[in-house]
Amino acid sequence: MTDPELSTNNHVDVVGSPPPRSDRMPSPGRLWLITTLTVFAGEMIVMIILSALPPLPVLAEAMLDGLMITAIATPALYFFLYRPMDRHIAERKAAEDALHQLNDQLEQRVEDRTEDLAKANEQLEREIEERRQSQHDLLKTNEFVQNVVESAPCMLLIFDADSMSCSYVNAAVAELLGYTPDQVKLADGGFFAQILEEEDRSRLDEIILSFSQEEPQPVVTRFDLRDARGERRPCRVRLSVFSTTPLTEPELILLSAIDLS
Repeated sequence: MTDPELSTNNHVDVVGSPPPRSDRMPSPGRLWLITTLTVFAGEMIVMIILSALPPLPVLAEAMLDGLMITAIATPALYFFLYRPMDRHIAERKAAEDALHQLNDQLEQRVEDRTEDLAKANEQLEREIEERRQSQHDLLKTNEFVQNVVESAPCMLLIFDADSMSCSYVNAAVAELLGYTPDQVKLADGGFFAQILEEEDRSRLDEIILSFSQEEPQPVVTRFDLRDARGERRPCRVRLSVFSTTPLTEPELILLSAIDLS
């Protein structure tokens, strides 16, 4: 689609551009021809005039000859030589001034652009350094949180609300139930079938279903968890929503369990 401004303006005016040349500078051959013809025509006219006059003294005739040929040749030389040359010199000077002005503008633009680029580079370097520092701080924070979670005295477990598969479990599961974290993850959704009785499993489903409300609150209850040896261990269990789907449905559930025995 054509820009209206571009369609109405077929040329772009450059600030400081030289004015268009009105006359061409006469060539050396043309100058020689004009001078020769002017002198020839002037002398011929002077000789015709002098031949029509009565005889004059030599000095008077020479002075009159010089005056007449000067009067005849001066206008011709002015219009055909001096004026074109003067215009050409004026246009050349104007073009040189415009070129100097344009060069000054370009140099100033280059300096401004260089300064802007230098500032942009400095800003970019600061942002890179800030991001690097933020990543470093985040890594240290993650390491700290990971150490705190792994050393927590209670079992922490994150599982999917639909499939019941575990995506994370800390090392306390080994002390509480005798399973390794890898065994819990590989058991997929069957882990809760191993550690929960039928009644507790139904209660867990009800609790997860209650998290579908607008503002789900954490639930604290008691479950008898079956360990790897098949023994039942009473535990205080806390369940809360860890993350939700775009439709605000519970996606991941955080479970923490403390042995009460």
